[in-house]
Amino acid sequence: MLKNLFGKQTLELKGIRSLPLWQSIYALLALLIAWSLVTEVVARTPLGYYVPPPSVGADSFEFDTKVYYLEQSIRQRGSLDCLIIGDSMTNNGPEPRLIEDAYRTKTGSSIHCFNFGLPAMFLDATGPLAEALVNRFQPKLLIVILSARNFEESVDFPIRYVGSSSWSQQNLGNPSLPGWAVNSLYGYRYGLSLKYWLTPSNRESFSDTWRMITPEGFSPANGFGEQRDLDPEPPEFQRTYPPAQAGFDRLLELSRKGVSVLIVDAPIRPDVYSAWETTYFRPYTRYMQDTLSQHGIPFWLTHDLSARVPAGGWYDIQHVNENGVPLFSTWLGEQLARVYPPGFFQ
Repeated sequence: MLKNLFGKQTLELKGIRSLPLWQSIYALLALLIAWSLVTEVVARTPLGYYVPPPSVGADSFEFDTKVYYLEQSIRQRGSLDCLIIGDSMTNNGPEPRLIEDAYRTKTGSSIHCFNFGLPAMFLDATGPLAEALVNRFQPKLLIVILSARNFEESVDFPIRYVGSSSWSQQNLGNPSLPGWAVNSLYGYRYGLSLKYWLTPSNRESFSDTWRMITPEGFSPANGFGEQRDLDPEPPEFQRTYPPAQAGFDRLLELSRKGVSVLIVDAPIRPDVYSAWETTYFRPYTRYMQDTLSQHGIPFWLTHDLSARVPAGGWYDIQHVNENGVPLFSTWLGEQLARVYPPGFFQ
């Protein structure tokens, strides 16, 4: 409550001694400055790995965590060599440390990789997000893991909207004050986090997400998930979702602009591939090979790799578990060593 005492305005708070208004303002500014300094210092040092990742306002704890961990990774390890992006088959698939180990074994040189896969992120979001990530972090190689399902209209999911967030738009060349703030100020980002953490259910969800994501962006799928039966009628590959095509076109445009892009076919359990080969996977593979060859973009198939993954290596029909991850990751690292020698990443 404001009142005039001895000719001066004061701020009276219940249970707290009244302060002159100007002193209250100074105190508030001092707290904000201290908050900003502490968050900037902690987040920009190795201590940052031990504090909760702040929000960039995209309504996704996975996105918040991976942006923060990628910033930390570059800050601690230097420039990014390969950025891996895609949906849940990416999120749970290649483990960057194992890729790096396989590459080092083959070449004697080290590379720096990060997994930016996000659950249920299909092409309509992958395209703009890949462009934003490339603009922001400048990876030497962009690896996109795709499957036939990425071209379909699927169940609506909030992760689709990360491409329209202030963070993404700022890095897509559409600047705004909130966009600049989430890209530049950790104090602002932690302020955004408060609106999530004040809700108990959000705190639990955030804790689970933070615990599952490694500092390299990998989220393992351990054990076995839903082992559903295959549909009696195999689906047909149909590019019927215009936003997915728009997202795919953005990936092609990145290549035209000089970004090194590699597309990897997501591993699929062999029995699924056999059952759906004629109407689903073969038309998809033909479309990808024809389109990508026109743009000079490599397209790596994983049929032989999938056949080597044992039955106990599949979490479900399209995701590998902790037994399949080493096979996928090592294969990818060895392929990178064969096609992209150390000189490429220098």
